[in-house]
Amino acid sequence: MNADKKRNIELEAKVINLELINARLMQNIDELLEKIEQLLHKKNSQNSSIAPSKDENRPMKNQSLRTNTGRKIGGQPGHEGSTLKMVENPNYIINHSREFCDCCGEKLSEKSQKLLQRRQIVDIPPIFAEYTEHRIFEITCSCGNQNKAVFPENVTQNISYSGNIQANVAYLHSRQYLSIARMGEFFNDFFNLPISQGPICNLLEKFSQKATPIYNAIAQKI
Repeated sequence: MNADKKRNIELEAKVINLELINARLMQNIDELLEKIEQLLHKKNSQNSSIAPSKDENRPMKNQSLRTNTGRKIGGQPGHEGSTLKMVENPNYIINHSREFCDCCGEKLSEKSQKLLQRRQIVDIPPIFAEYTEHRIFEITCSCGNQNKAVFPENVTQNISYSGNIQANVAYLHSRQYLSIARMGEFFNDFFNLPISQGPICNLLEKFSQKATPIYNAIAQKI
């Protein structure tokens, strides 16, 4: 092994170690900030049973906390709205019809209907983790040779987390700056998938290893 290749391997190892240290430090910072917020955030009428008249530095009834910016109220020019719109092909359709006439009580189920109006509700269904089992088989040929199947390259352990979970962990950590402890709560509460802090750190390490070549290439360009 030449000196340059050996040095590159050592540098990659240092980068991975620094990424792990950074993840732990970010977690510690988040936890400390939470403690500081708890110490500094005094009780008031918004978070306790204290009467509003007891709040410190409360504004007067005719006093606004907003400062004059000279701009009109509402969306500013160039701002793209995100109005909720109905879809043409909803996932589910529930029809509502009257079974009997309000006037004479005649049965209406066999009479023709006219659509009057549509309304839609947008919802997110409960998300549950999906488990995919990979099985390999052995087939013995008539010549006596035993042909064994092999697992896919990404299936290396008896049980492991998918690439989607690894990508979500990396996104929540790098983009949303979520602490490792809060990431565990998020996966448990929203995806019904309990992940402890150890596996999350391991997933971040794997992501760091994948990102190291690109990181080095960007560093060289800079």
